Amino acid sequence: MRRSFWIVLLALGTVIGFGSGFAHLYGCRHFGHGPYGYYGHPFGDGPGRLEERAADACVRAAERVLAERRAAPPAAPPAPPATAPSAL
Repeated sequence: MRRSFWIVLLALGTVIGFGSGFAHLYGCRHFGHGPYGYYGHPFGDGPGRLEERAADACVRAAERVLAERRAAPPAAPPAPPATAPSAL
């Protein structure tokens, strides 16, 4: 009895949660929102703009890393391996 109550409660919460989420997604499309943000806004012109922004972010990150590597002083060469003490 107790277990079936929790199963029903969990199932009901799942259905209500998914229903609420899909209703929110559907409702947002009618007020100028899209799946990638606001249409007509710089950060939400659809998936093509999203891909361009992601590519730009990757390029900027790569340029920053390359600039940091060029500006860093060269690393000191590693120390030579220690020689084994000679046995007498």
